[in-house]
Amino acid sequence: MEKVTDVTLEPIEFKELKTINGQLYVGAYDEGKPELGIIPIKVIKGWESFSGWYWFATEKFVQPPGEDGPQLHLYSGLVQGHEEEFGSWSMQELAPLIVRNKVWEIKSIDLPHAGRRHAHK
Repeated sequence: MEKVTDVTLEPIEFKELKTINGQLYVGAYDEGKPELGIIPIKVIKGWESFSGWYWFATEKFVQPPGEDGPQLHLYSGLVQGHEEEFGSWSMQELAPLIVRNKVWEIKSIDLPHAGRRHAHK
């Protein structure tokens, strides 16, 4: 039986990617409980590009179709581009790049090892 660690007790830096119990987490503030400080938030999905950008989703929202357009699948999480920052994006933004094979979804088996890792003190 695999030992399960309470991930909230794992030390993690802000914007750090860390593999815990075979799952990928990013150091962030829990918006519902900011008093906890920086804690690991599970990455639910990731994408990678030939240009070296990564998108690591920690939340997914579905915006229902409206008068202005179709249903949108929105994600938020860590983006590793020229800078590392938290942000939001839609699949409509990534879809044209996916079709042209410039961006692809990271396989779930590879996700725990993906992204740029930095040595933290």
